[in-house]
Amino acid sequence: MAWLAETLASNGYIVAAVNNHGNTAAEPSYQLHGFMLWWERARDISVLIDRLVADPQSGAHIDRSRIGVAGFSLGGYTALAMVGEEVHRRVGTDALKFFDRTLQIER
Repeated sequence: MAWLAETLASNGYIVAAVNNHGNTAAEPSYQLHGFMLWWERARDISVLIDRLVADPQSGAHIDRSRIGVAGFSLGGYTALAMVGEEVHRRVGTDALKFFDRTLQIER
């Protein structure tokens, strides 16, 4: 999503891009653990925003009334969860079994 981050930054926005370990094109391959605990990602982003706002260097430049979030695929879920969209997750191991099968196919 560098294209989006670069466009936003070149238009004066402060951009924080997040790569979730095990689930990013920056690594040689996807890992199952990168897809686990996906429902906690919104909280991870919330903590990141809190830290950026509290940071003496970056915080002074952040307009707290104009913070946004965007994402693609699982990042899209995270963006929806950040703005309060209720997303139901499967209970048990069904989701993990799906990801495990998907990862095996891609290998």
